[in-house]
Amino acid sequence: MKKSDFATLLVYALMFVIAIFVGMTVIGPALDKLELTSTTSRYAFAIISILLGLIFNIVLFEVGHIIGAKIGKYRVRSMNVLGLCFYKIKNKWRFTFRSFNGLTGETKIAAKSDKASPKMYSWFPLILYVIEVIALITAYSLIPEPSTNDVPIAAFIKYSSLIFVAIGGMIMLYNIMPFQMDTMNDGYRLALISKPINVQAFNALSVIEEKNENEEELDQVVAFEEITTLTSQVNLIAVYQRTYQADLETAGLLVDELVANKNQLNIEVAARAAAQKVYFLLQNNDLEAAEAYFMNTMDKETRKFVGNDLALPTLRAYFLYSGLVSKSVSECAYVLGRLQKAKSREVNRNVIDAENVLFKASVAQVRLANPTWEFAAFEEVQK
Repeated sequence: MKKSDFATLLVYALMFVIAIFVGMTVIGPALDKLELTSTTSRYAFAIISILLGLIFNIVLFEVGHIIGAKIGKYRVRSMNVLGLCFYKIKNKWRFTFRSFNGLTGETKIAAKSDKASPKMYSWFPLILYVIEVIALITAYSLIPEPSTNDVPIAAFIKYSSLIFVAIGGMIMLYNIMPFQMDTMNDGYRLALISKPINVQAFNALSVIEEKNENEEELDQVVAFEEITTLTSQVNLIAVYQRTYQADLETAGLLVDELVANKNQLNIEVAARAAAQKVYFLLQNNDLEAAEAYFMNTMDKETRKFVGNDLALPTLRAYFLYSGLVSKSVSECAYVLGRLQKAKSREVNRNVIDAENVLFKASVAQVRLANPTWEFAAFEEVQK
């Protein structure tokens, strides 16, 4: 088990314990004080309060990100709440359902200048939560206890306020943890950007992602000399860009620097860099070195990630390895079967066009090395 997996399970366990504690010390007593004798009424109050509290806090946290982004001199690209996403493409706001990298939502931003600072973007959800706690605890204190079975709305607000605070606290607990978990949280982001070079990388990535979503041509991506969790992501994009420009020598040097510092990278970047290392070895017709690197240098977790990844450059590398080295027609078919899904996930048409060219070249290499292989997926890619 990875350290991040253990940390995530620990935090979820703690959130579960808090949920039980809140149920026993807040929700249960509230139902008794409201004198809701009907089982249906008790469940209805609990469910409605929890759902409203969840929605309220999720929206509040994303509003905190938006306010913090504005303070830090960023453009807001999108706001995602439980998959409901408002996003901006070419200066027009639109709505769709989209996955997100976060516990309950995600707000994407883009730096307006090199001086933009993401600190308030990460801190402001906590600031708004503190304001929420003060306001709702004050409301709880000021609203009188219900005195009859005819419970007024004020009494519902009184006890719902405690539930809202508790739910917000559980989400915030996850959000402020200063280490990597299963999704990106503000605590881990703050830990990353404590290094100035990571602020530069964060800003560079935000602009690159915005241009990709708008299908704009990227400027030449400048690679960082220092390898960190964030700078490595920029450098990997630089690898892809140099590959599309047919500058394989520079791309190879950048990849070598990444794989040499793999302990500084997260599993996603490390595995994708390793996949490109294999790809470049195969482009040099060094099949033995590619096999040795894949089987001996790459660990089991990295090989598994590469085999399942839907990033187009990784698919290209794994396809070529499967066709030239492992000689697995089933793995090649598996890759080609997922190709359209991978393309649908890529937001930049320019990247898709570049990968189409490289993929067709890889298919030609595999067909040349395996002339007896025949299946329809080959023909589809060649169209």
